[in-house]
Amino acid sequence: MESNLCERFVELVESCGPVTCVRSATSMTFRGPRRDFAGARRTPLGLTGYLGLRRVVHDHRFGGATRYTDQLFVHRFHLRRCEDLDEEFAQWVREAYLVGSA
Repeated sequence: MESNLCERFVELVESCGPVTCVRSATSMTFRGPRRDFAGARRTPLGLTGYLGLRRVVHDHRFGGATRYTDQLFVHRFHLRRCEDLDEEFAQWVREAYLVGSA
């Protein structure tokens, strides 16, 4: 795994606005002004985690989406390289931050 993949993800999340990061021994959960919207943990192959979005997104980085409420879908992601954190992924992180702010 690229050593800075996790750090880059954290930077991307924190660039959205005020967040609280709750760290445990194995994972991180990010909370916006009102609720959790993202989480991640390192794996031997990269970074796995989730984003809470108001729509279903189909992309190879997501292992699928689970309906959490009528208007919220939890998307599981799997990232292996910093290149996976492109502008498209950044947009999904920003959308998830809005969920954490609502």
